[in-house]
This record gives sequence, C-alpha cells and structure tokens, in this order.
Amino acid sequence: MVTVNCENQQEIDEYWVRLSEGGSEGACGWVMDRYGLSWQVVPTGLEEMMQDQDAERSERVMAAVLTMTKFDIAALKRAYEGSESAVAV
Repeated sequence: MVTVNCENQQEIDEYWVRLSEGGSEGACGWVMDRYGLSWQVVPTGLEEMMQDQDAERSERVMAAVLTMTKFDIAALKRAYEGSESAVAV
C-alpha cells in the first residue's frame, strides 16, 4: 500500500481518477489500481486534524472520514470546524 498526500481537491480528484481506472474504489480514501496495488489518496493535514488535542474536533473528522470514499477536503474542514453539513454527499 502507498499513500499519496495531496495539497488540494484537484490533486485528490486527479489521482483518484487515474489510480481507479481499471481498478476499484474503496472506503476512506483507498483505491486499488489495475495491478492490484492499494493506494490511499489523502489531503495534506488530515493526520493533524485527526490527532487534534480537542477530542470533539478529532472525533468529528473521524466520523466524516468514515462516510467518505474519495476524500472531500471542504467537508473534512467543516467537520473539523464543527460547521453544519460536514458529511459529504
């Protein structure tokens, strides 16, 4: 398995399309390429949000992560900030 850290949503979207072509999409940012190699396409900063000292913040981010296939940076930020509509559609 390999992790791809992405600076923005455009990078996540591009890697997601390229890597899943001929492969399959999984939960929590995981994608398997056509050769059977697993990749996790994640936004830079996700680890910090999930390890925040404020347990409520990190729990909201984890709850949002668990609802996602491809990561949605805006939805993760909303979850982190405690905004309404944190879950991606």
